[in-house]
Amino acid sequence: MTGAGGEASLTPEGKARHEVDVPLAPDGPSVAGSSALPASAAPTESGASGPLSEVSLRSLAPHFEEAQHRAYVQRLEEALGGQENLNIALTGRYGTGKSSVLDGFEQNHKATTLRLAISTLAPSAEGVTLTNRIQKELVKQLLYSATARTVRHSRFRRIRPLSRLRAVGESATAVGLLGLLLGLLGWLPSPAWAGAGQPWPVRVGLWGLVGSLMVVPLAVTRLVTYDRFFVSDLSAAGASVKLSTKTATYFDEYLDEIVHFFNAEPYDIVILEDLDRFDDPQIFEALRELNTLLNHTPERLKKDTPLRFVYAVRDSLFEQLGADTKEKASDAAVAETVRANRTKFFDLVIPVVPFISHRNARELLTELLDKAGVTTVDRRLVDLVARHTTDMRLLMNMRNEYLVFAERLLESDSPAPELNASKLFALVAYKNFHLRDFEQIARRGSDLDSLYTHRRDLVRAAVAEREKRKRDLAAGRVRARSIAPVARKVGDRLRALGQAALAGSNWPGYQLRFSVSSTRYDPDELASTEFWAEAAEAAEVVILAQSHPGAGPQRVMTLGEDALGALFPEALTKNRWDTLGDEAARAELAELDADIAFLRGADFHDLAAAGGFTFRVDETDQTFTQIIDATMKSDLARDLVKRGYLDRNFPLYAALFYGHFTGVDVATFIVQTVQTHTMDIDYRFTSPASVANLLDEASEDFTQTISAYNIAVLDHLLATSDERATNIVDHLIADFDDPAQEFVTAYLTSGEQRTRLAAQLSGRRWRKVFPYLVASESVPDDVRPELVNAALLAGDPEAPYDLGLQVSEFLVEHYPSMSAFTEAHDESVTRTVATLLEQADVSVPDLEAVHETLREQVVDRNLYRLTAPNLRAALDLTGDVSLDRVRANKTVYQYCLANPSEYLSAVELDDETPHAVRTTETLTAVLSEVADDWNPDQVRQLADGAATESALQRLDEVPTSSWPALAAAKLFRPSLANLEAYRAEVGTIDAHLAALLLEAGQIDTDEDEAAADRQPDKVAAAVALLNAGDTIREPADRVTLVRSLNLEGPLTAANLTPEPSHLFALLLQHRLVADDATSFSHFHEAGWEAMGPAILASDHIEEFLTADLVEAMVADLFRSPHVRDKVGRLVLEDLEQFVPDDDGPALIAAADFAVDHGVPLPLDQVRRVAATGQATAPDLTVRLLVMATPPPTADDIVATLTELGPPYNNLTTHSQTTFDVPDDDAHRALFQTLTAADICTTRRKNRHRVVKLAPPA
Repeated sequence: MTGAGGEASLTPEGKARHEVDVPLAPDGPSVAGSSALPASAAPTESGASGPLSEVSLRSLAPHFEEAQHRAYVQRLEEALGGQENLNIALTGRYGTGKSSVLDGFEQNHKATTLRLAISTLAPSAEGVTLTNRIQKELVKQLLYSATARTVRHSRFRRIRPLSRLRAVGESATAVGLLGLLLGLLGWLPSPAWAGAGQPWPVRVGLWGLVGSLMVVPLAVTRLVTYDRFFVSDLSAAGASVKLSTKTATYFDEYLDEIVHFFNAEPYDIVILEDLDRFDDPQIFEALRELNTLLNHTPERLKKDTPLRFVYAVRDSLFEQLGADTKEKASDAAVAETVRANRTKFFDLVIPVVPFISHRNARELLTELLDKAGVTTVDRRLVDLVARHTTDMRLLMNMRNEYLVFAERLLESDSPAPELNASKLFALVAYKNFHLRDFEQIARRGSDLDSLYTHRRDLVRAAVAEREKRKRDLAAGRVRARSIAPVARKVGDRLRALGQAALAGSNWPGYQLRFSVSSTRYDPDELASTEFWAEAAEAAEVVILAQSHPGAGPQRVMTLGEDALGALFPEALTKNRWDTLGDEAARAELAELDADIAFLRGADFHDLAAAGGFTFRVDETDQTFTQIIDATMKSDLARDLVKRGYLDRNFPLYAALFYGHFTGVDVATFIVQTVQTHTMDIDYRFTSPASVANLLDEASEDFTQTISAYNIAVLDHLLATSDERATNIVDHLIADFDDPAQEFVTAYLTSGEQRTRLAAQLSGRRWRKVFPYLVASESVPDDVRPELVNAALLAGDPEAPYDLGLQVSEFLVEHYPSMSAFTEAHDESVTRTVATLLEQADVSVPDLEAVHETLREQVVDRNLYRLTAPNLRAALDLTGDVSLDRVRANKTVYQYCLANPSEYLSAVELDDETPHAVRTTETLTAVLSEVADDWNPDQVRQLADGAATESALQRLDEVPTSSWPALAAAKLFRPSLANLEAYRAEVGTIDAHLAALLLEAGQIDTDEDEAAADRQPDKVAAAVALLNAGDTIREPADRVTLVRSLNLEGPLTAANLTPEPSHLFALLLQHRLVADDATSFSHFHEAGWEAMGPAILASDHIEEFLTADLVEAMVADLFRSPHVRDKVGRLVLEDLEQFVPDDDGPALIAAADFAVDHGVPLPLDQVRRVAATGQATAPDLTVRLLVMATPPPTADDIVATLTELGPPYNNLTTHSQTTFDVPDDDAHRALFQTLTAADICTTRRKNRHRVVKLAPPA
């Protein structure tokens, strides 16, 4: 029948479908006192002093001690005397000797006692409770402890092997019965050879033979088919019969089998052990119920001997039995009462008194070790382990395991390096408390491995932090921490002074501020070294009061140099902060170096004891002690680590050691770093030979892995010029990932062969080597030049290095301190350095600082700055470096021509080189070569720096693009030919040429007289000169230059540009233009500024002066004293033509001239003057009327005066019959004429004359 509920079951034939678990020893050894040990100890143990291999191991099985356990057995015996004691509990924690007591009790009732112990359970199935699984194991042990006779008629019939004799017997019986049946039925055949005629012995023998022939095949068939077939269920025609049922529990399902078992077997006592290890209280309830049922069967009642269950239970199980009471009562006493009600199913509870505790465990463990001859284990370690152990079996097991481990690890032919008894015992103790974790050591997955990783990470992080601090201190990016207290001290003092001053000021409630060199500081900033460095420099601190941010501050107090020196002497000494910073930096660097040295050699307990180093774990900075507490799973493990009994070499002590090298440092590095393919940059080896041993023991590809990223390893390889160093370097630069960057940073900060590494990085053609060494903050500033120097010397001229601006600037700044520049090297190295400098576009500032072997390469490649000292060094000369001398070296000469601005600036700054060019030949050559390359400014700078002696005779000998610059520098002869050539090219006389001509003061023409047919056009040159007013502003200068041309005749005025100056007059004066109306007409547009002086300069102006020549200039003409004196009367004679329109200013000017010179004007012209409306018109009109010839009539006078307006127009309008006029001679004369004509009368009043008009006729 199949099992119910999917559980493993037993078939009706009794075949088991699961193996039976073999139970472990149920409980620990029993020791009742601190000095009581099992009597079965090996005789060689006590006081053993020989090899540990001779010391016997102690059994962990329980052992009955009469003296210690007899009392408990008696209690059990007494319990049997009471018929009501059916469920008896023997209680006590593990290791108290319960199993030993039960051993003695079982000996007293061996025939009637059944002992059951469960060590494991079958795998859990869905829907199967823990209680049911325990019942299943109990049923299995119960039924398989029964005799075959008991289970003969059971569903669990025992599997028994079929013997040949039995098979033959059964077959013979079957054949005999079959023959008997056939005989009775008369069906038995009668062979002829066995007939009645045969003797009966023959007949019997023949029938025996026939029977044997039938028995043998049948027996063989029986043997072959035995136990091969059984019936599980029956089905027919769609109907089936299942021969199994499903019940709730195994006890219920197999209750009939259990009852049958106890009815058939002689057992009256069942000892149940190890049930408490599953923490399932319900199993005890099920067993109590089962006990009750079994004790009420008819067979048991007939025996009159009850069936008793005796349990070995730990004390803490009672809390489990009452676990649900926590919700019913929060008070412990009340909860205990509830639990007591739940434990009533135990009819009797017999406690076993514990014999081992934290107080006596040390003595027990010490005695165990002493008797085993183990005396070299540190007693402090024994005490530490014992404090965490209260189980005698565990103590005994640690003793046993230590003996085995010590025999194999300490007394072997190849002991683990530096392993001692204490370290081994600590590891054994750790193993006994952390079995699973100890197993993980072999797979590097233990807590100790995690702790090792944390230790390595902490060391790396702490070392990296301190290395960065060292780099920052060396670079001056930070100040040493030790000067901060000084700044804080004086800052607090200044703050207190400021607060006191503010309290006594007019602004006590304002905010306190400080000012140094116009920079404002809050009180919190006074503790900074930057503030005090600034204060020391300024020698003044101003204390301010400010009502609120943004408001104007009020000055409270000013602390000058004397006050600051008296109050803060430690802070205001000159350069004090720099000195403090240097001293503090040196002290802090020494401290950082000490920390780094400690960290690299620190073990677990060293870091735990230091406590000052932290590492970020799970977003929290933790000390190593905190990391130990979080990583290790027990207090014992934590204590073993913190006290140094478990160190970072633990993997070496956890298995047999097969190494051939010396030094635990090498072994640990191989196990923890090489084999794990991880990186431990800071791992420190104890001796120089250690790395050599490591390289011998490690695999061939070790230096091609990340495990070789160790400072000591690379130090050794580089120091010994081991070619395997290139393997590490190649691995580093393959992709330069984070581990590689971290290692290179650490090595360049702390490695001993840093320059060799730099050389390797360069020699292996790492593209980024130079930018990294130059710019990375991971490289210490104080060794950058040295590292870059090494990289240069080891470089490959064909390698594609990144040599950008940063590299170039660094080399320029630091080359004087690099041996690559300052010392002699092989020619190949020198060429390589020069090539790299060329690729980096380096320009050496000072060639004198470069060794001559490299200097030649630098000069040949133009890799230097164009300065006068460099040119002297490049040319190997002294004195000036003019182009006349530079031309001697073609390379240098071409370099100067290719960089004109740099060269010319160098010459300009050099006191020894007054001129860039000294001779005409050099100037001509240079200008011819640079015509297409230099810009005009550069050509002009060259010309400006050329000597006067280098001036050109003929301008056409140099490119035309240089002519303006040469003109500006006055570097060609001011000849007519050069002038005309220049004009032809440039198109005009520009300012440069003008300046040259003005300085010369004349134009040379003698050079052209011998070749008159090719003589330039003087007239054109003259015209150009006279028209060059924009560049030769003074007309006299132009006329002078033109006169130097010795023109053969006057110029055509039409070709000249009229200008408002005295140029026209000068031309007339020097007969350079014709003195005629045509010339005057052409220059008329230049205005009176040109015409006025020209009229005076003209010898014939009276002959051709016409109105159109002075059109719109008559007023100017009469205002010019000399001009009006020369031609004024001529104009007055034909005033109507010269002033055809009513030009008031011109008429007034002419009238004024007429009055001054007594020239009468015609009456119509006088009337025109009166009509101008000018301010002076009345006076002039009256005087002109008096001067008129013939004298005007009264009507002419009235008509003319009326043109003057009020008051004179009253003569005709009579708007006023009386008015005033001036009382002068002219007015008296005119009004006398009018009075005579009865037009008016006059009388004198004050200074005026009153005119009274006569009534109209």
